[in-house]
Amino acid sequence: FIHVNAGGRVVTANRGTLTYQKGTMLEALFSGRWDKKIQRDGFGHIFLDVNPTCFQEVINYLSEMRHSSEEKVSQCWNADEERQLLIAHMMSYFGIEHSLSSTDTSSTTTQTMENDLQSISTRQISNNNTEN
Repeated sequence: FIHVNAGGRVVTANRGTLTYQKGTMLEALFSGRWDKKIQRDGFGHIFLDVNPTCFQEVINYLSEMRHSSEEKVSQCWNADEERQLLIAHMMSYFGIEHSLSSTDTSSTTTQTMENDLQSISTRQISNNNTEN
């Protein structure tokens, strides 16, 4: 299991769930390639500056997709429209294919994801150097 500090709340998920959709930022982030470079909190949990409720919903969605069909997942979706848009935006940012919203949200390209991950890593190194 992987423990993620999502905006101050620890979310625990299976690596297989986090990496379920190949080619996404989540898959790249939790594949193990970035483990030594990713920002962590004081307890060693990977830190993501995201809305914790929405992040948990993304994990729930991926878990359901992993164990069910997209049609069944869509039928079970019960978030209100505003929260559904926030979750859909977060999914699009992470490059996760979804059918939660009719809003046209394009997937993030792999190169953009790699650049974002590199930027996160660079900020962490910069922050660590400033703290010392």
